[in-house]
Amino acid sequence: MDINKIFDMEKEIKGNTVYLKDFPEENTVIVTVDMVKGFVNKGMLSSPRINSIIDAIVDLNKRSNGYKKIFFLDEHEENSSELTTYAKHCIKGTEESELIDELNTEEVIGKDAAMISKNSTNGFHAPGFKE
Repeated sequence: MDINKIFDMEKEIKGNTVYLKDFPEENTVIVTVDMVKGFVNKGMLSSPRINSIIDAIVDLNKRSNGYKKIFFLDEHEENSSELTTYAKHCIKGTEESELIDELNTEEVIGKDAAMISKNSTNGFHAPGFKE
């Protein structure tokens, strides 16, 4: 995407208020990415700075029950190629690859959310997403 298109979109929405109700449930998906314990609570790549956005993400997910939802969860095999670039993190079967507790409730997730594990920085390449 041309960077100027991004700036044009920013100009178009700057100063406007966007409401969730403006997005029809039938063609809107709420996507939450990498809100796993290994980036929030513990592990080599966790950061306390993420705590400042947790409440907003929880609130959006509570208010958007009825919408389709996808939660991308970072989860790697021990031999993942990503681990040659980044420190060992979010290994499959460990607590680090689990959704954070604040989001991991039916009230927040809703009934039909898709939990999609991803083994790279781009969840759109994850087999679960492609399905």
